[in-house]
Amino acid sequence: MRRPASTRPARLRLLHRAALVGAATAALLGAGACKDRAPQGSCPERVAATRAALAPVAAAEALITKLGPVAFMEAPAGAPFTTPRADAVVSVDTYKLYVDGAALGADLRDGEGVRRALRERLAAASPATVGLAFDRDAPWGTIVAVVDEALRGRDHVELLVVGPEPDLSSSPLAARLAAAPPDAMLALLARTTEEAIGSCQPARRLFADLDEARPGAPFDVLALADAVQQCECDCDVEALTEVMRFLHAPATPLVAVELRPSDAARAVPGADAEPWSGRAEALLRASPDARPIIPPELALEPDPEPLPEPEP
Repeated sequence: MRRPASTRPARLRLLHRAALVGAATAALLGAGACKDRAPQGSCPERVAATRAALAPVAAAEALITKLGPVAFMEAPAGAPFTTPRADAVVSVDTYKLYVDGAALGADLRDGEGVRRALRERLAAASPATVGLAFDRDAPWGTIVAVVDEALRGRDHVELLVVGPEPDLSSSPLAARLAAAPPDAMLALLARTTEEAIGSCQPARRLFADLDEARPGAPFDVLALADAVQQCECDCDVEALTEVMRFLHAPATPLVAVELRPSDAARAVPGADAEPWSGRAEALLRASPDARPIIPPELALEPDPEPLPEPEP
């Protein structure tokens, strides 16, 4: 059972605790000390690269705010998935229906009432893409109604499920932290951040605000791009971007599996009270049109053609 978690996970608490050793670290390093690193392009190019690197993190944080209190299913084994792009999210737990985190008054036992409430709310919001977040114990009858209604006037919806853990293997910072003794991780994180900030005061203020923010509170990670732009990249922009990505990598990574067409849910028989966990994979196998779809830019190379069997 996986419940949605803030994208400010336990890693971020490292920075809060690192602040305790930050003063001593800064005294050792000297405030404003910065590693020598050859700039990778002009300042505008480096700022643009930071925005691009942090945009998926910001999108994940925005998605979290739209979810209802659901216990997510894991992504079906082998199912292709992509990054969620939902403009609105419909969540269903065992008792209530939510749109963008706000509960609707519909009784889940009243299928027509669910359809009507959802139709009115989506008509008012007019989202281009709708994400669906189903609790593993949500009733199947409600799932059918929600899938059909969410697909009204749309060619697909995004089923949100828990994906693989974030891959930080390519991150030099993550590698250094993984290799450090547990009692040295905090000092290493503080030292890395302090060195990277250099004399960039806007970045220093931003990380101070991050340290003081309540765990779970929203934080605009894209503000880092604005901060380094204000000090004309007088810091290690790439290292600060890496620190921010590491701290904000989602604790519960969500991915999207696209579903179509409107009769996808009806193609799978099941009792209205049956839980979603018992029908999820069947829905994805229902027909060629009710299949997980991966966009071309994320498609994997096709498997090679099998070699012909040798003749006897």
